[in-house]
Amino acid sequence: MLRLYDKEGKMLLAERMFDYPTLPRIYWKSDKLGYQTFGGGGEISLPPSALDRWRTRLP
Repeated sequence: MLRLYDKEGKMLLAERMFDYPTLPRIYWKSDKLGYQTFGGGGEISLPPSALDRWRTRLP
C-alpha cells in the first residue's frame, strides 16, 4: 500500500493498493509521484486530484 499525506502528516491525500507482494519502485518528479511494480505502474499527480482525495474516504 502506498499512502500520500499532507506535509503535516494528518490528512490522507491519495493511496494505492498493490496486488503483488513485492515492493514497488517509487520515483518522485516535480509534478507527480510514480510507482512501478511487477504487474504495471502508475502515477499520482501533485497535488492529488479531487478524485484521489475522494477515494481516500471510501471504505
